[in-house]
Amino acid sequence: MAPTQPLLTIIIPAYQEEKRLGPTLDELSKYFENRPADETEIVVVSGGSTDGTVGVSRRFQNKIAACLRVLDLPLARGKGAAVRAGMLEATGKFVLFTDADLAYQPNLFDDFVRRLQAGADVVIAQRAGATRYSGFWRHFIAVASRFVFERFITPGIGDTQAGLKAFTHAAAKDLFSKQKIDGFLFDLEILMLARRGQYRIEKVFVDWQDKPGSTVHLARESARGVVDLMKIYWRLGSGQYR
Repeated sequence: MAPTQPLLTIIIPAYQEEKRLGPTLDELSKYFENRPADETEIVVVSGGSTDGTVGVSRRFQNKIAACLRVLDLPLARGKGAAVRAGMLEATGKFVLFTDADLAYQPNLFDDFVRRLQAGADVVIAQRAGATRYSGFWRHFIAVASRFVFERFITPGIGDTQAGLKAFTHAAAKDLFSKQKIDGFLFDLEILMLARRGQYRIEKVFVDWQDKPGSTVHLARESARGVVDLMKIYWRLGSGQYR
């Protein structure tokens, strides 16, 4: 841990995000401008980006009231791999990850921290209200997966893939040291491990906006998700997570 431990570490996985990351860091800079610089740590994790993602991130290192670090991973292995790398590097008392487009308002971060301080081990966003997705198939896959997850895989948690989750330092280090899925289904893996470890999970229903510019290949990630789900169950059954 760092000599002076920050209250909060924010992990931002960013693959080919040079266009969306600048506005995100600018908004975070405004949000944290009246806070002590050593209170917040931001870790941007570029997983094999070949555009200007890393350069955009580094330009904010002297502009934001936080300790901003940039992890430039050599390979594009997936969101799960990027978040895991950031979580294992995090030094904050509480650790949170959010998406590079900042689809969730920063004022939610304070609420999540308060819930962790009050005794939760893991706090997860659940997208509420009239969620608008860009494209029919993305909407269909999201609705169908929520139904399957809530009914059969993670009862009581339908929205496993919401890109805003927070952890105590201890829970983050334990769960992400065991987490193996490199793709988008890492969220589900983490929640299944958290339940298996009897961590206290709190849900927070939040507003969310589907912002344009995503680099996610829907068909590829959906197929990868099916394979990853089988891997999770096989690892659980074979004791590989112990």
